[in-house]
Amino acid sequence: MTLPGVFNQREQFVNYDWVDIANGTGYVEYYGALCNGGLETTTPRSTVSSEFIKIVNPIGGIANALTQLFNLDFDIEFNVPKNIKGEIQVNVPIGIANPSAVDESVNMQVIVKVYHFDGSTETQLGSTATSTLYTIGDLNSGGLARMSANALLKVTQATTKRFKAGEILRVTVEGWFEATTGANSLIAAIGLDPSNRPDTKEPSTIASNKLRPQIIVTGQPTRLSINVPFQLDI
Repeated sequence: MTLPGVFNQREQFVNYDWVDIANGTGYVEYYGALCNGGLETTTPRSTVSSEFIKIVNPIGGIANALTQLFNLDFDIEFNVPKNIKGEIQVNVPIGIANPSAVDESVNMQVIVKVYHFDGSTETQLGSTATSTLYTIGDLNSGGLARMSANALLKVTQATTKRFKAGEILRVTVEGWFEATTGANSLIAAIGLDPSNRPDTKEPSTIASNKLRPQIIVTGQPTRLSINVPFQLDI
C-alpha cells in the first residue's frame, strides 16, 4: 500500500552566514583563470589551476605617461535569473619585472569596470580606479628586480539590478603603467590562478637564458577574485 503525497514533497534547505542574513545579501566568489590559447575565463571553483600569470608586456618599453597594457574581460553568465545589489569587490594581483641592468622607475594603476551584458549591448554599472599603486625606483639588478601588488577595488551597485537567465555580469580589468625613467625592457603581468599557487619562476636574467623571471613576488597572491553580492530570497 502506498501513501500518496508523503514522499513526493521535498523541502530545500540553504545555509546562510548571519552577516548575509542581516544584510539581505549573499556573496559568491568567482576567480579569473587562463585557458588554453591565452583566453581569460571565470570559475567559481578555487580548486581549478591554470597558468600562474598572463604576460601583458613581454620585454617591451613603457611610455613616459600612463599607458594601458591590458584590458581583460571576465564574464559571469547566469543560468537562472539573479538580482545583484551591493558592493562588488575585485582583487587584482599585478606585477612588473626588469630583466635588464638599466635603472627603471615605474608607476602602476588598476581600473575595474562592471557591465551588464544582455548578449548584444553592454551597459556600464560602475567603475573605480586605484591611485598610483607604487612608484618603483631603481628597478634593475639584472632580472632580479621585481614588484607586485594585490589591488582591492570596489564598485557599488546601489539599486537592485536584475539579470535574466543567459545574461552576463562582465568585469573588465585594465592595467596602466607609466615609466618615469628608463622604460627599456620591462615585463608586466597579471595573476590568474584560481588555486592561488605562487609564481615559482626563478629570478633569472632573460637576456642570457630566455626564461622569464619571477614577476609576482613570493608571498603575494596570484588569484584574481570577484566577489558578487546577490540579494537573498529569504
